[in-house]
Amino acid sequence: MKRFLSNVRRAGNNESLGEFGKMKLHVCSSSNPTRQLETIDDLPEDATVLDLKKRFHMKKRKYYPSRQRFTKFINKSETEKEEEEEEEKKTKKNVFKGEALVPDGKKLSEFGIGYGDVVLFKDLGPQISYQAVFFWEYFGPLMVYLPFYFYRERIYGRFFGFSPKECAKPFVRAQTLALWFHSAHYAKRIFETFFVHSFSRATMPIFNLIRNCGYYWTFAGLMSYFINHPRYTSPGDRQVTIGFVLSALFQLGNFRCHVIQKRLRSSGGSSSSSSSSSETKYVIPSGFLFDYVTCANYCCEIYQWLGFNIATQTAFGYLFLMAGMSQMFPWAVQKHKRLKKLFDGTNGRKKFKRRFIVLPPFF
Repeated sequence: MKRFLSNVRRAGNNESLGEFGKMKLHVCSSSNPTRQLETIDDLPEDATVLDLKKRFHMKKRKYYPSRQRFTKFINKSETEKEEEEEEEKKTKKNVFKGEALVPDGKKLSEFGIGYGDVVLFKDLGPQISYQAVFFWEYFGPLMVYLPFYFYRERIYGRFFGFSPKECAKPFVRAQTLALWFHSAHYAKRIFETFFVHSFSRATMPIFNLIRNCGYYWTFAGLMSYFINHPRYTSPGDRQVTIGFVLSALFQLGNFRCHVIQKRLRSSGGSSSSSSSSSETKYVIPSGFLFDYVTCANYCCEIYQWLGFNIATQTAFGYLFLMAGMSQMFPWAVQKHKRLKKLFDGTNGRKKFKRRFIVLPPFF
Protein backbone atom coordinates (compact mmCIF):
# COMPACT_ATOMS: atom_id res chain seq x y z
CA MET A 1 0.00 0.00 0.00
CA LYS A 2 2.86 2.38 0.85
CA ARG A 3 4.46 1.68 -2.53
CA PHE A 4 1.15 2.23 -4.35
CA LEU A 5 0.55 5.61 -2.67
CA SER A 6 4.14 6.61 -3.33
CA ASN A 7 3.80 5.79 -7.01
CA VAL A 8 0.54 7.78 -7.20
CA ARG A 9 2.37 10.79 -5.76
CA ARG A 10 5.28 10.31 -8.17
CA ALA A 11 2.95 10.04 -11.16
CA GLY A 12 1.28 13.30 -10.12
CA ASN A 13 4.69 15.01 -10.04
CA ASN A 14 5.82 13.44 -13.32
CA GLU A 15 8.53 11.46 -11.48
CA SER A 16 9.73 7.95 -12.35
CA LEU A 17 7.79 5.22 -10.57
CA GLY A 18 9.43 3.08 -7.91
CA GLU A 19 10.49 -0.40 -9.00
CA PHE A 20 8.60 -3.39 -7.68
CA GLY A 21 10.85 -5.71 -5.68
CA LYS A 22 12.71 -2.69 -4.36
CA MET A 23 12.45 -1.07 -0.93
CA LYS A 24 12.53 2.62 -0.11
CA LEU A 25 13.77 3.88 3.26
CA HIS A 26 14.12 7.33 4.76
CA VAL A 27 17.31 7.90 6.75
CA CYS A 28 17.03 10.48 9.52
CA SER A 29 19.39 11.72 12.20
CA SER A 30 19.35 9.83 15.50
CA SER A 31 19.87 13.10 17.39
CA ASN A 32 16.93 14.73 15.58
CA PRO A 33 14.54 12.19 14.00
CA THR A 34 12.66 14.97 12.19
CA ARG A 35 15.77 15.86 10.14
CA GLN A 36 16.00 13.67 7.04
CA LEU A 37 19.52 12.95 5.81
CA GLU A 38 18.91 10.77 2.77
CA THR A 39 16.39 8.62 0.92
CA ILE A 40 17.43 5.19 -0.27
CA ASP A 41 15.04 3.71 -2.81
CA ASP A 42 17.04 0.96 -4.52
CA LEU A 43 17.24 -1.63 -1.75
CA PRO A 44 16.02 -5.16 -2.54
CA GLU A 45 13.14 -6.34 -0.37
CA ASP A 46 15.37 -9.01 1.19
CA ALA A 47 18.13 -6.48 1.96
CA THR A 48 20.30 -6.92 5.04
CA VAL A 49 21.60 -4.27 7.40
CA LEU A 50 24.94 -4.45 5.60
CA ASP A 51 23.20 -3.74 2.27
CA LEU A 52 21.69 -0.62 3.82
CA LYS A 53 25.11 0.50 5.07
CA LYS A 54 26.68 -0.02 1.67
CA ARG A 55 23.95 1.97 -0.10
CA PHE A 56 24.24 4.78 2.43
CA HIS A 57 28.02 4.80 1.95
CA MET A 58 27.50 5.22 -1.80
CA LYS A 59 25.49 8.37 -1.13
CA LYS A 60 27.58 9.64 1.80
CA ARG A 61 31.18 8.65 1.06
CA LYS A 62 32.44 9.93 4.40
CA TYR A 63 30.51 7.30 6.34
CA TYR A 64 32.03 3.90 5.57
CA PRO A 65 29.99 0.89 6.84
CA SER A 66 31.87 0.31 10.11
CA ARG A 67 31.32 3.96 11.02
CA GLN A 68 27.54 3.66 10.69
CA ARG A 69 24.97 2.66 13.25
CA PHE A 70 21.29 2.36 12.33
CA THR A 71 18.33 2.20 14.67
CA LYS A 72 14.71 1.39 13.93
CA PHE A 73 12.48 4.44 14.34
CA ILE A 74 9.68 3.80 16.83
CA ASN A 75 6.61 6.03 16.93
CA LYS A 76 5.88 7.00 20.51
CA SER A 77 2.77 8.14 22.28
CA GLU A 78 2.51 11.72 23.53
CA THR A 79 3.13 10.55 27.10
CA GLU A 80 6.33 8.76 26.11
CA LYS A 81 7.50 11.81 24.17
CA GLU A 82 6.88 14.07 27.15
CA GLU A 83 8.83 11.69 29.41
CA GLU A 84 11.77 11.69 26.98
CA GLU A 85 11.72 15.49 26.77
CA GLU A 86 11.81 15.74 30.57
CA GLU A 87 14.75 13.34 30.74
CA GLU A 88 16.58 15.28 28.03
CA LYS A 89 16.14 18.51 29.99
CA LYS A 90 17.65 16.86 33.08
CA THR A 91 20.60 15.20 31.36
CA LYS A 92 20.96 17.72 28.49
CA LYS A 93 21.44 14.75 26.17
CA ASN A 94 19.32 13.10 23.52
CA VAL A 95 17.84 9.98 25.08
CA PHE A 96 16.08 8.49 22.05
CA LYS A 97 15.85 4.75 22.45
CA GLY A 98 15.10 2.42 19.57
CA GLU A 99 15.98 -1.05 18.35
CA ALA A 100 19.55 -1.20 17.08
CA LEU A 101 19.87 -2.88 13.68
CA VAL A 102 22.45 -5.55 14.51
CA PRO A 103 24.01 -7.79 13.35
CA ASP A 104 24.88 -6.70 9.82
CA GLY A 105 23.85 -10.01 8.29
CA LYS A 106 20.26 -9.81 9.55
CA LYS A 107 17.51 -8.88 7.08
CA LEU A 108 15.74 -5.55 7.54
CA SER A 109 12.41 -7.35 7.26
CA GLU A 110 13.29 -9.31 10.41
CA PHE A 111 13.19 -6.00 12.30
CA GLY A 112 9.75 -5.26 10.84
CA ILE A 113 11.16 -2.63 8.47
CA GLY A 114 9.39 -2.28 5.14
CA TYR A 115 8.77 0.07 2.24
CA GLY A 116 8.70 3.77 3.23
CA ASP A 117 9.85 3.25 6.80
CA VAL A 118 12.28 5.47 8.69
CA VAL A 119 15.64 4.38 10.08
CA LEU A 120 17.85 6.55 12.26
CA PHE A 121 21.54 7.03 11.55
CA LYS A 122 24.33 7.73 14.02
CA ASP A 123 27.94 8.50 13.09
CA LEU A 124 30.22 6.40 15.31
CA GLY A 125 33.26 8.44 14.32
CA PRO A 126 36.54 7.16 12.83
CA GLN A 127 36.95 3.44 13.48
CA ILE A 128 39.83 0.98 13.79
CA SER A 129 39.79 -2.81 13.93
CA TYR A 130 39.84 -4.60 17.28
CA GLN A 131 42.85 -6.66 16.19
CA ALA A 132 44.86 -3.53 15.37
CA VAL A 133 44.07 -1.97 18.76
CA PHE A 134 44.90 -5.16 20.65
CA PHE A 135 48.15 -5.66 18.72
CA TRP A 136 49.50 -2.16 19.36
CA GLU A 137 48.42 -2.00 23.00
CA TYR A 138 50.27 -5.29 23.64
CA PHE A 139 53.24 -4.81 21.31
CA GLY A 140 54.06 -1.48 22.97
CA PRO A 141 54.68 -2.84 26.51
CA LEU A 142 56.81 -5.60 25.01
CA MET A 143 59.08 -2.98 23.40
CA VAL A 144 58.90 -0.36 26.15
CA TYR A 145 60.06 -2.76 28.86
CA LEU A 146 63.20 -4.09 27.10
CA PRO A 147 65.45 -0.98 26.84
CA PHE A 148 65.62 -0.51 30.62
CA TYR A 149 67.12 -4.00 30.88
CA PHE A 150 69.37 -4.19 27.81
CA TYR A 151 70.53 -0.56 27.79
CA ARG A 152 70.64 0.07 31.51
CA GLU A 153 74.05 1.78 31.56
CA ARG A 154 73.04 4.18 28.80
CA ILE A 155 69.56 5.01 30.13
CA TYR A 156 70.24 5.26 33.86
CA GLY A 157 73.74 6.70 33.44
CA ARG A 158 73.21 9.23 30.66
CA PHE A 159 69.63 10.31 31.35
CA PHE A 160 69.32 9.85 35.11
CA GLY A 161 72.87 10.57 36.29
CA PHE A 162 73.79 7.29 37.97
CA SER A 163 77.45 6.35 38.15
CA PRO A 164 78.92 3.79 35.72
CA LYS A 165 79.75 1.57 38.69
CA GLU A 166 76.10 1.46 39.81
CA CYS A 167 74.82 0.87 36.29
CA ALA A 168 77.30 -1.97 35.71
CA LYS A 169 75.99 -3.98 38.66
CA PRO A 170 74.87 -7.48 37.55
CA PHE A 171 71.16 -8.13 37.39
CA VAL A 172 69.66 -10.10 40.24
CA ARG A 173 67.49 -13.17 39.68
CA ALA A 174 64.18 -11.30 40.18
CA GLN A 175 65.08 -8.74 37.48
CA THR A 176 65.97 -11.36 34.87
CA LEU A 177 62.92 -13.50 35.57
CA ALA A 178 60.71 -10.39 35.49
CA LEU A 179 61.99 -9.65 31.97
CA TRP A 180 61.08 -13.15 30.79
CA PHE A 181 57.69 -13.24 32.50
CA HIS A 182 56.66 -9.75 31.33
CA SER A 183 57.73 -10.51 27.75
CA ALA A 184 56.01 -13.90 27.76
CA HIS A 185 52.76 -12.34 28.99
CA TYR A 186 52.51 -9.82 26.16
CA ALA A 187 53.77 -12.28 23.54
CA LYS A 188 50.91 -14.56 24.65
CA ARG A 189 48.47 -11.66 24.38
CA ILE A 190 49.58 -10.94 20.80
CA PHE A 191 49.29 -14.62 19.87
CA GLU A 192 45.78 -14.76 21.33
CA THR A 193 44.77 -11.62 19.42
CA PHE A 194 45.38 -13.30 16.06
CA PHE A 195 44.75 -16.98 16.78
CA VAL A 196 42.42 -17.31 19.77
CA HIS A 197 40.19 -14.28 20.30
CA SER A 198 37.10 -13.69 18.20
CA PHE A 199 35.43 -10.29 18.35
CA SER A 200 31.68 -9.66 18.34
CA ARG A 201 32.33 -6.32 16.61
CA ALA A 202 34.83 -5.62 13.85
CA THR A 203 35.84 -2.12 14.91
CA MET A 204 35.97 0.37 17.77
CA PRO A 205 36.44 4.18 17.93
CA ILE A 206 40.01 5.15 17.03
CA PHE A 207 40.29 7.13 20.27
CA ASN A 208 40.38 3.79 22.11
CA LEU A 209 43.75 3.08 20.47
CA ILE A 210 45.27 6.20 22.04
CA ARG A 211 43.69 5.58 25.43
CA ASN A 212 44.57 1.87 25.63
CA CYS A 213 48.12 2.33 24.36
CA GLY A 214 48.66 5.18 26.81
CA TYR A 215 47.50 2.95 29.68
CA TYR A 216 49.54 -0.15 28.86
CA TRP A 217 52.68 1.56 27.57
CA THR A 218 52.94 3.97 30.51
CA PHE A 219 52.60 1.27 33.14
CA ALA A 220 55.07 -0.99 31.31
CA GLY A 221 57.64 1.82 31.21
CA LEU A 222 57.20 2.73 34.88
CA MET A 223 57.33 -0.90 36.04
CA SER A 224 60.44 -1.57 33.97
CA TYR A 225 62.17 1.59 35.21
CA PHE A 226 61.86 0.56 38.86
CA ILE A 227 62.38 -3.21 38.42
CA ASN A 228 65.57 -2.72 36.39
CA HIS A 229 66.81 0.22 38.47
CA PRO A 230 70.49 0.01 39.56
CA ARG A 231 69.40 0.46 43.18
CA TYR A 232 66.57 -2.08 43.00
CA THR A 233 66.27 -4.27 46.10
CA SER A 234 65.01 -7.76 45.38
CA PRO A 235 62.76 -9.73 47.73
CA GLY A 236 64.17 -12.95 49.17
CA ASP A 237 64.75 -15.96 46.88
CA ARG A 238 61.84 -17.91 48.37
CA GLN A 239 59.41 -15.02 47.77
CA VAL A 240 60.70 -14.57 44.22
CA THR A 241 60.23 -18.28 43.49
CA ILE A 242 56.73 -18.43 44.98
CA GLY A 243 55.66 -15.29 43.12
CA PHE A 244 56.86 -16.41 39.71
CA VAL A 245 55.54 -19.97 40.11
CA LEU A 246 52.13 -18.49 40.97
CA SER A 247 52.37 -16.12 37.99
CA ALA A 248 53.33 -18.93 35.59
CA LEU A 249 50.48 -21.21 36.70
CA PHE A 250 47.84 -18.52 36.32
CA GLN A 251 49.26 -17.32 33.02
CA LEU A 252 48.79 -20.83 31.67
CA GLY A 253 45.33 -20.92 33.29
CA ASN A 254 44.41 -17.66 31.58
CA PHE A 255 45.38 -19.12 28.20
CA ARG A 256 43.29 -22.23 28.91
CA CYS A 257 40.28 -20.04 29.77
CA HIS A 258 40.61 -18.11 26.51
CA VAL A 259 40.75 -21.35 24.50
CA ILE A 260 37.57 -22.56 26.25
CA GLN A 261 35.83 -19.26 25.43
CA LYS A 262 36.91 -19.55 21.79
CA ARG A 263 35.34 -23.01 21.56
CA LEU A 264 32.11 -21.75 23.14
CA ARG A 265 31.85 -18.90 20.64
CA SER A 266 32.59 -21.10 17.65
CA SER A 267 29.96 -23.65 18.72
CA GLY A 268 27.44 -20.95 19.62
CA GLY A 269 26.17 -23.14 22.44
CA SER A 270 24.60 -25.58 19.96
CA SER A 271 25.99 -28.56 21.83
CA SER A 272 23.62 -28.02 24.75
CA SER A 273 20.39 -26.18 24.22
CA SER A 274 19.66 -26.00 27.93
CA SER A 275 22.93 -24.17 28.66
CA SER A 276 22.53 -21.60 25.88
CA SER A 277 20.03 -18.87 25.08
CA SER A 278 18.76 -19.00 21.51
CA GLU A 279 17.57 -15.40 21.69
CA THR A 280 20.83 -13.81 22.81
CA LYS A 281 23.31 -16.62 21.94
CA TYR A 282 24.82 -16.35 25.42
CA VAL A 283 26.33 -19.53 26.79
CA ILE A 284 27.15 -20.63 30.32
CA PRO A 285 30.95 -21.11 30.35
CA SER A 286 31.90 -24.51 31.70
CA GLY A 287 34.98 -26.59 32.21
CA PHE A 288 38.21 -25.92 34.10
CA LEU A 289 37.84 -22.92 36.47
CA PHE A 290 34.60 -21.78 34.81
CA ASP A 291 32.76 -24.40 36.88
CA TYR A 292 33.64 -22.39 39.98
CA VAL A 293 34.17 -18.80 38.78
CA THR A 294 31.98 -16.87 36.31
CA CYS A 295 34.89 -14.84 34.91
CA ALA A 296 37.72 -17.34 35.32
CA ASN A 297 39.81 -15.56 32.68
CA TYR A 298 39.79 -12.36 34.77
CA CYS A 299 40.55 -14.40 37.89
CA CYS A 300 43.68 -15.86 36.26
CA GLU A 301 44.72 -12.45 34.95
CA ILE A 302 44.51 -10.87 38.42
CA TYR A 303 46.30 -13.68 40.25
CA GLN A 304 48.96 -13.80 37.54
CA TRP A 305 49.85 -10.14 38.12
CA LEU A 306 49.62 -10.66 41.87
CA GLY A 307 52.26 -13.38 41.59
CA PHE A 308 54.42 -11.13 39.42
CA ASN A 309 54.19 -8.34 42.00
CA ILE A 310 54.95 -10.68 44.91
CA ALA A 311 58.15 -11.63 43.08
CA THR A 312 59.19 -8.11 42.01
CA GLN A 313 57.58 -5.95 44.70
CA THR A 314 57.23 -2.48 43.11
CA ALA A 315 54.64 0.20 43.83
CA PHE A 316 53.77 0.72 40.16
CA GLY A 317 53.32 -3.03 39.68
CA TYR A 318 50.67 -3.10 42.39
CA LEU A 319 49.13 0.11 41.03
CA PHE A 320 48.85 -1.53 37.61
CA LEU A 321 47.15 -4.52 39.25
CA MET A 322 44.66 -2.28 41.08
CA ALA A 323 43.89 -0.32 37.90
CA GLY A 324 43.21 -3.56 36.03
CA MET A 325 40.98 -4.88 38.80
CA SER A 326 38.97 -1.64 38.82
CA GLN A 327 38.10 -2.31 35.15
CA MET A 328 37.55 -6.06 35.34
CA PHE A 329 35.34 -6.09 38.44
CA PRO A 330 32.42 -4.10 36.93
CA TRP A 331 32.61 -6.17 33.71
CA ALA A 332 32.53 -9.38 35.76
CA VAL A 333 29.55 -8.26 37.87
CA GLN A 334 27.65 -7.25 34.73
CA LYS A 335 28.31 -10.60 33.05
CA HIS A 336 27.39 -12.53 36.22
CA LYS A 337 24.06 -10.72 36.54
CA ARG A 338 23.28 -11.22 32.86
CA LEU A 339 23.90 -14.98 33.02
CA LYS A 340 21.82 -15.32 36.21
CA LYS A 341 18.94 -13.50 34.53
CA LEU A 342 19.12 -15.47 31.26
CA PHE A 343 19.55 -18.89 32.84
CA ASP A 344 16.95 -18.89 35.57
CA GLY A 345 15.94 -22.56 35.28
CA THR A 346 12.60 -21.84 33.57
CA ASN A 347 11.27 -22.83 30.13
CA GLY A 348 13.82 -25.60 29.77
CA ARG A 349 16.78 -23.33 30.39
CA LYS A 350 19.61 -24.51 32.59
CA LYS A 351 19.86 -23.05 36.09
CA PHE A 352 22.94 -20.88 36.56
CA LYS A 353 24.66 -22.43 39.57
CA ARG A 354 25.98 -20.39 42.45
CA ARG A 355 29.68 -19.59 42.00
CA PHE A 356 32.29 -16.92 42.60
CA ILE A 357 32.09 -13.91 40.31
CA VAL A 358 35.76 -13.22 39.68
CA LEU A 359 38.12 -13.51 42.65
CA PRO A 360 37.78 -16.60 44.86
CA PRO A 361 37.64 -16.80 47.81
CA PHE A 362 37.08 -13.05 48.22
CA PHE A 363 34.55 -12.02 45.53
